[in-house]
Amino acid sequence: MFETLSTARALAGDILRNSPLGVKLTKECLNMSLDAGSLEQVIAMEDRNQILCTRGEDFREGVRAFLEKWPAKFRDAKPRRPPQSRAVVAPSHCGRIPRVRTQP
Repeated sequence: MFETLSTARALAGDILRNSPLGVKLTKECLNMSLDAGSLEQVIAMEDRNQILCTRGEDFREGVRAFLEKWPAKFRDAKPRRPPQSRAVVAPSHCGRIPRVRTQP
């Protein structure tokens, strides 16, 4: 029992060392993938989440920390919105799985 508890605490510590936004979006994607209609929808959601994660200051902090070999200090900074002309994911897709059209 104590071994299981210590393993669970170690895993929780590993998760907590990640970006709060990344953890939140990963959990969201895992939950939504259970009800997704297709693999394409799950991949589209993961693509959206990766784009969102790269827009915030926490992404830059993670890259700097990795390159400099220090532990990252994430601030849970909100991602910046891309300029409208370069938007990859429409704001209406945030919070739900985007519809993906497949070839017949």
